[in-house]
Amino acid sequence: MRATIVVLPGVYEDPSYFHRIFSPLEEAGYDVVTLPLGRMTKPVPDLARQVLAELERLRRAAPTTPIVLLAHSKGSLVGRAVLAALPPNVYGLIAVAAPWNGSRLARLFGRWEAVSAMVPGGPATWTPWPHERESIIRERIYSLAPMWDPHIPEGSVLEGATNIPLALSGHFRAISDPATLAVILACIDELLERGPLR
Repeated sequence: MRATIVVLPGVYEDPSYFHRIFSPLEEAGYDVVTLPLGRMTKPVPDLARQVLAELERLRRAAPTTPIVLLAHSKGSLVGRAVLAALPPNVYGLIAVAAPWNGSRLARLFGRWEAVSAMVPGGPATWTPWPHERESIIRERIYSLAPMWDPHIPEGSVLEGATNIPLALSGHFRAISDPATLAVILACIDELLERGPLR
């Protein structure tokens, strides 16, 4: 099934961090789309609203094309907030090295709110929608977790999601390793088989 893969980078990143997997995804028959989100420094709710507006534009252009979100780090928190709106045509989120529970290292960046908001319990990790909604969207999240992530000592396990351990360590290596690509492709296939979120 042809689908659109929407890329959501992490803070201070841009889509070029994913460049090694763009071509393989396109060769597999998927359209890869990047969005004008700057360096991902805005608060999560603001970024989520931008993404939702872009997704609606994509839906109007191709009403029946499935959309899968592919995110790294903070982009995963944005992706979860997007799923909470239950946008049409969106099948789920594949999150690589996601700080679901924050990172205690974010405290070291007190002057940079884009990072410091990701402390454990910080505003970037908040889920202000109903618990029932969170349970629904977690069923459509595939969280790919490195064995060890120096940026997120807390790890990337999200209860209720499909948690997939990666056989590698590192925060950025996780989005460029060929083994990760194979996992991402398998996750896309599973999400497309499950149908849209709503």
